[in-house]
Amino acid sequence: MTGRRGVSTTEYMLLVSVIIIAVVAAAFVIVPIFSEGVAAVAEDVKALLEGEGNDAVASREDASDGSCPFVFDSRTGRYHDESDGGYLMVSFSDASDAGCD
Repeated sequence: MTGRRGVSTTEYMLLVSVIIIAVVAAAFVIVPIFSEGVAAVAEDVKALLEGEGNDAVASREDASDGSCPFVFDSRTGRYHDESDGGYLMVSFSDASDAGCD
């Protein structure tokens, strides 16, 4: 039996994927804004899978009547909270509860 030398591409890819998963998990635990963003994206994916996401995004862009405390960005198709000087994403359900329909 001959000895193997070097590392295969598959082993490199496994190593890279484990590192990426570790970084994302650490960011999810350490950075609360990251976890809020993940939750907002999860709600939007759920809305898309239930068939209401694309139409909801298109109608929200046209329906801003000034009562919504969030800013709709048509480039991202998302509402954003700019009240603290940042650009925090807001889930569709939170925007809807705030009167952004």
